Amino acid sequence: MLILRPVDRCASETEPAGATPQAAPSAWHWARLDASGAVQAQGRAPADELAALGRREHVALALPVGWLAWHAVALPAQRAARTPQALAGLLEDEVLDPPDRLHWALGPAAPQGHTWVAVTREERLHATVAALQDLGWTVQRLLAESYPQPAPVLWVHALDGAPMAVLAGPHGVAAVPLTDLDALLPPGMPQDDDQAARDAWSASLTYTADPAAFDDARAARPQAPWQALPAARRWADAGRDRPDLAQFAWRRRIGGAGWQRALRAMRAVGTDPAWAPARWGVAAGVAVPLLAVPLAAWQARQAERALHAETQRIARAALPQAPVLLDPPRQLAQALARLGGPAAPGVLERWLHAWGALGGPPPQQVRLQGDRLELRWDAAPPAAQVRAAARAAGLTVTEDSGPVWRLQAEAGQ
Repeated sequence: MLILRPVDRCASETEPAGATPQAAPSAWHWARLDASGAVQAQGRAPADELAALGRREHVALALPVGWLAWHAVALPAQRAARTPQALAGLLEDEVLDPPDRLHWALGPAAPQGHTWVAVTREERLHATVAALQDLGWTVQRLLAESYPQPAPVLWVHALDGAPMAVLAGPHGVAAVPLTDLDALLPPGMPQDDDQAARDAWSASLTYTADPAAFDDARAARPQAPWQALPAARRWADAGRDRPDLAQFAWRRRIGGAGWQRALRAMRAVGTDPAWAPARWGVAAGVAVPLLAVPLAAWQARQAERALHAETQRIARAALPQAPVLLDPPRQLAQALARLGGPAAPGVLERWLHAWGALGGPPPQQVRLQGDRLELRWDAAPPAAQVRAAARAAGLTVTEDSGPVWRLQAEAGQ
């Protein structure tokens, strides 16, 4: 990923002659990030040497502090309130330019339930993006160099020439020359007559500076605990943690063609750490069937082989004289047929056939022990029917005790 930040001519001491705020930038700051978001390289290049950074680059555009105005707005709950027209109506008294010449974007949450809204000039933004698209590059995101944030952070840089001090905090974003650092007290903060309160507020600040302006920052406020924060690292953090300002109409103007946006979305799904749980879920959903189906097939083949081996064993024991067993079930049936046909029906089969022919009530319990048969009904069945069925089945009644009858096969049956 390549992040580009135009040099703000309005803040520069070396503004080209005849330049206007709507003209394309004459110089750029850039930073190249790896896949993990770490800064690999950074630098500054004039506009005519920008193409040397690469061909068909995908870039994020970081907008300088002076290009954006931040307004805290109480948005109505309706979804219709989050449109450019609604935002223009809410802020028409806060801006000087006509609303149709401005780009609006929703930012992070503001205090007291409000929402920060970023406003920038449409013509300047269009000229800047067009300059990159003319190189064949695809602008993917619009970032703010500084966002409002809950804890105040002071950042000093010299990206546009003279050192500038930028204060981003719960009251918005403000920038002044470093020589006017004391003027950065936001509205509602203690004034000069309350030195103790001023000292407490200053102690809550995080003091940071770009390495190129670090000595200037330390000279302006020697007692402050300054920390080095390169501009490239600040832009990378904005790209990772802050909202994209390419909203509303600008969502369709950047990002390349539809197929390019779809390709980037697919790439993000495949590489973005935020999508890791989804990727694991899809992988598991694909891998489990791929592993389970072959496993089930292997188990079925093993069961079939075991059944075949058992059939062979039984057939070999029953037909020791058979030289070859090609179809054991069929060969066993043929051997039984040669021995005298199917076996005669047993005691239970004969009695059930005779009892069914007489249409008697079915017994609730039947117990067979060898050639003895015990029948049990809930209520005593017709005794004549039971005896008639027994005679027809070749059985003798050995016990008759109401609902329980015991029968036994006659000799020779």
